[in-house]
Amino acid sequence: MQSAVITELQFSFSKLMEEYEQKEKGVAKSCTCRMQCFSVSPQPPHNLNSSAILPYFRAIKSFFNDTNNFTDVMDHLKKLELQRAPDVSVPKDTYQSKMFVKCVLEMFSKCLKLVGTEAQKVTEDHLVDPVPFEQQECKES
Repeated sequence: MQSAVITELQFSFSKLMEEYEQKEKGVAKSCTCRMQCFSVSPQPPHNLNSSAILPYFRAIKSFFNDTNNFTDVMDHLKKLELQRAPDVSVPKDTYQSKMFVKCVLEMFSKCLKLVGTEAQKVTEDHLVDPVPFEQQECKES
């Protein structure tokens, strides 16, 4: 079941990413964001846990009011959530908030690629400690 959820998540996310890149073409392309990827649960069938990722998607939800793609991504992530993690805040500045959204999407894209290439062999090496966005390195394009 989990592999089907991941497959559907990858499809929905690719549509969401395309949609966002079309909408926000002027947002920084080079941004180093630090957020956790999927965490690993020792108990099947939930080997991958989205609890660390979901707070970021909850934080950026308001940027995707009119899209079914975002709702689909959230629904799939919720299927992989084992426990609710603390919320994440979005920067107040408009451009900084757009950069934050872009960074979350880019980091999640990398997470999905890891899952796709290594099946369910995601390890502690793929986890990154969250850092407040204001302390991260972002360069305008």
